[in-house]
Formats: sequence, C-alpha cells, structure tokens
Amino acid sequence: MKLRRFAKKSLIVPAIALGVLVLVVMVKSKQPPERTLAEETARTVRTVPVPEAEVIPRALGYGLVEPAQNWQAVAEVGGRIVEMHPDLEKGALLPEGAVLFRIDPEEYGLAETQGQADVASIQAQLTRLEQNEVNLRRSLAVELEALALAQAELARKRQLAESGTIAQSELDAEEQIVLGKQTLVQNIRNELALIPAEQEQLEAQLASAQAGRAGAVLDVERTTVTAPFPCRISDVNVELYQYAAPNQVLASASDIRASEVEAQVAISSLRRVLTAPEQHSELSDFSMDILREYMDVTAVVRFELGDKTVEWDAQFSRLSDEVDPETRTMGVFVTVEDSYLQAEPGERPPLIRNMYCSVELRGRPTDPMPVIPRTALHQDQVYIVNGDNRLELRTVHTKFEQGGLAAISSGLEPGELVVVTDLIPAVEGMLLSPVMDDELLEALLLEAAGEASIR
Repeated sequence: MKLRRFAKKSLIVPAIALGVLVLVVMVKSKQPPERTLAEETARTVRTVPVPEAEVIPRALGYGLVEPAQNWQAVAEVGGRIVEMHPDLEKGALLPEGAVLFRIDPEEYGLAETQGQADVASIQAQLTRLEQNEVNLRRSLAVELEALALAQAELARKRQLAESGTIAQSELDAEEQIVLGKQTLVQNIRNELALIPAEQEQLEAQLASAQAGRAGAVLDVERTTVTAPFPCRISDVNVELYQYAAPNQVLASASDIRASEVEAQVAISSLRRVLTAPEQHSELSDFSMDILREYMDVTAVVRFELGDKTVEWDAQFSRLSDEVDPETRTMGVFVTVEDSYLQAEPGERPPLIRNMYCSVELRGRPTDPMPVIPRTALHQDQVYIVNGDNRLELRTVHTKFEQGGLAAISSGLEPGELVVVTDLIPAVEGMLLSPVMDDELLEALLLEAAGEASIR
C-alpha cells in the first residue's frame, strides 16, 4: 500500500513543475500593450452670427373692447310714446338720424301756437305805440302853433287893456285860453316822454314771448328722439304707447364708428415703447394730439377667432390715470376706427363690447445694435465660438429683452458667432464644430423688424 501511495505522489510533482515552467515562459515572452494617443472630439453646436439691426420696441397687453362713445336716449319732455322705430331692439344697427321715438306733440304744439299769438299781440302793441308817437308829435306841432297865436292875441289885448279899450274881464278870458293851450302842449309832451319807457316794456314782453315761443318750438322738436350717430342698440326701456317721464332713460346705444380697448401692459415693457425722440424739446402744451405725436406709438389689436387671428390697425389714444397695484400694469387705451365697415361675415367680425383682445404697441425704432436670440443668453453670459473654434464664455450687458431676442449694449461685436445650443457642461476652451442656423437668424431679424409674432 505504501508503495502505491509513493508512486502517485511521484507523478504529481513533475506535473506541477512542468506547469510552473510553462507559466514562466509565457510571462517572459508576452509583448507589452500597444499605446495609442487619445484624440480631442469636437462638439457640434448650432450658431448664428451676431447681426446689427434696428429694433422696434414692442409691448403686449390684453383687455376688453368697449365702444368709444356710449349714449343714452333721455326724454327731455314727458308724454305718451306714439311712435317707435320698427327695428328698435337690443343689438339692432341703426343709421345716424334714425327716428327712435316720437312723444305725443299735441300739448307742446298748443303751447307753440299760444306763444306765437302772444308774440303777435305784443308786436301789434308796439306798432300801435309807434303810431301813437307819430300822432302825438303831429298834435304837438299843431298845438304849438295854436299856442303861439293865442300868446300873440294875449299880447295885443294887454296893450288894449292898458289903453282902456277893452275890459279887464276880456283880458282875463284871453289869459285863460293861453293857459289852456300851454297845458295841452305840456300834456302832449308828457305823453311823448312816457313812450320810450312803454316801448322798452313792450320790447321786454316781446322778448319773453319770443323765448316762450322758442321754448315751445324746442319742446315740439324734443318730442322726436333721433340717433346722433350710427349706433348699435344696447338696451330699450319703454314700450309703444307707454308714458315717458321727463329725464327718463328710454334706450341706450353705442357708437359703431370707433371702438376702444384698455389693455393692461407691464410697466417694464411700456417703458421701452413710450420713448421721446432723440431730438426733442420740452413739451409746452399737454394736449392729447401733441402728446400722441410726441410719443409716436402705433398699435395693432388682435382677436383669436378659432384657428384664425383677426387684426385691426389701432391708434394710441391715452394712458390710464393709475397703476394696478397687484399686477403692476398700466392701462393703455387704443382706438380702432370703423371696425363695422371692415367686417366680413364668417371671416372678420366687428369689434363688439367685451371681446377679449390682445394689443401690441410699437414704438419708434432704436439705433442699430447687436441682437441675439434670447435663448443664447445665460444670465449675463453668452457662448462664443472664437477663431480657433473653441468655446469662449463672454460677459455682456443687455439693453433690454423682448420676445425671443435680447438687445446687447456692450460685450459683443457684429459678426461674432454665438452658440445657441444649450451646452452642458460649458467648459471654456472646449473644441466646437459650429453649424450655422440660418432659419433662427432669419427669425431673429424678423423679430427685430417687428414682423414676427410677439410673445
């Protein structure tokens, strides 16, 4: 047994030694790994060359449409409604001058007739007074001649009385005749002196009667209520044959010639739009026309009609007198003229009360300046592709941001390549492979020119 175990052990030892020998030979004969140098890989990025362009400042706001002018048909006289326009209903469109209501004019017609009679009566009294003055002056002339004759006769009889030719009683009778003539002349003169006062009184009565007649004529005219402008009826408060009291509101209407939108616009955006011209003088007159010309702001009103957007050119009208303390926005009023005349059924509606619209304001263009896509701005830095196609992190100063663009006041030169790809991570000096994004550049220039939609 011992002999067999020894024989097995003697066979294992040579096998192990052979294995170790083979391993040593393999290690010594192994070739070292071949070393290769790592090559730098360029990162492909989209770029745009920095254009220099004028930028049209724009601001966007939203608001509700209101008629530029509202009107209430108020009864200026009382009476029964005897006529109404056949189309006088809420929503109806009526032309300027259309008769909306007619109040029974009979009572006011009688007052007009009475006024005319009063005027005619006083005019007749004035005519009679004028003729009376003529008659009195003629009578005065006659009586003055008679008085002169009587005075001459009295002088003759006094001479005769002094010579004793006539009795004293005859002289006294002649003196009585002269005194009577003098009294008659004085009475006529007194009547003539009263004529101017009587004439003034009658003229005052005539003016009062004429005013009463004019008031009666005006009341007759007031019985007819007409539309002061082309309008759309918004409310009707009376029915035919119903009594209308003075100062009662019969109907309400709105002017269809012009519509207004008060858009709430962020003050920061509004500041870009409302700028004074470079060459300007101090405003000496704050009339709205001068202020509009000074600001030179245009506007566009838009309404979303399903899958279609309808636009109207508008005019900057005025600013609100207050700032919304919650939203920090200010109301801007713009006016659209003749939206009803521009309407196309099914395609282009008129501007109607309470339509929710967007309003774009446009100011005067800025001086040419570098502009870049807003997405290329990383806080106060942009990524530049330098002459070696390597990334440069550049600090810039932004004049303002608007929609999808940023206007740069300093830090960039026209023509430099700006990276618009979002690099993560952005390591300065990394190798880049720039690819021109012509479509983005075109969109950027369109937005600067105010031809792209504003966001």
